[in-house]
Amino acid sequence: MRHGTRPAEGQTPAPPRHRPIPASQLLSDYGFDADEGQYEENGNLPLALDPKAAWALAHPERFPMDVETASREELVRVPGVGPLTARRIVGARMTTVIRGLADLRKIGVLTTRAAGFLSLRGRKLATSRWTEQLGFWAPENEVGAYHVTYQVSPGTFR
Repeated sequence: MRHGTRPAEGQTPAPPRHRPIPASQLLSDYGFDADEGQYEENGNLPLALDPKAAWALAHPERFPMDVETASREELVRVPGVGPLTARRIVGARMTTVIRGLADLRKIGVLTTRAAGFLSLRGRKLATSRWTEQLGFWAPENEVGAYHVTYQVSPGTFR
């Protein structure tokens, strides 16, 4: 990680929100550098987009990545492929012929996320790319704020 001012330094932190991959994990486990994040104008990572998917969409020249030839370091940058799964893919292709998404799913790939970013022997595995996580809250909602709930049915007041 490079030293110096990070884009979000001095900014108001983003509201807490579930992300499939925390930003700190991108740096420690996935080999990303702090400068590689796809930051919004306010210096935060986008709330509606998984950080790994945001990076992948910003680098279309790297995709689709071929499962048969990509290194472990390259595979770990694919949305839906973690460090353990990347190691499994590299190990499996030495002894097994990977035929498609079903084989990748057995290895541990989240194929709903990864398929649009992968190819197999030059053939795309999917034409569309999973890009947005399913969010429970809109970015403008106050996550965790107290909301009044009533102990009666809404039909009671009709």
